[in-house]
Parts: sequence; C-alpha cells; structure tokens
Amino acid sequence: MSESQRAMVAAKLANMQRGGDRPSDSDVNFDSANLHIRNEVSQSEAADMLNVSTRSVASAAKLRDNAPPELQQAVEHGAVSAHRL
Repeated sequence: MSESQRAMVAAKLANMQRGGDRPSDSDVNFDSANLHIRNEVSQSEAADMLNVSTRSVASAAKLRDNAPPELQQAVEHGAVSAHRL
C-alpha cells in the first residue's frame, strides 16, 4: 500500500471506538463497571499503526470529509496520491 492509501485507512481508524467486552443487557454490574465506556483511537495512534505521519492522517481526514467520493476512491485504490491534491 502507498503512503496515501495507508493514510486513508488511518483516517478511517481515527476516532473509531476500540473493541472490548460486550456485556449482555442482563449484566447487573454493567453500569457500575463502566464497561460501556470505550476509548477512541486518536489520529496519532492510527498514524503509528499504519506507519504514516499524523499530518498525513489529518490531510486524509480532510479529504475523507470534503472530497467527492470518486476522488476518495481514487486515493484508496492508489490511482491518485493524496499529496498531489
């Protein structure tokens, strides 16, 4: 994967909730154990996971939020570099 592709993946990971215990509704200790609280993945953590800079992840997040879907897909498929935009 190119750096732009990895940055797009990292941008999607950023602010996603981490997995964790999935207690049932009948779990009486659910609220008192705070198991419903999940930490989010930061842009910095996502950048480290995908071996790209935090700046690249921030740029990819802007692209994800503002660019037309066709352009996003072109970057994801490696046809266009996010750095050229």
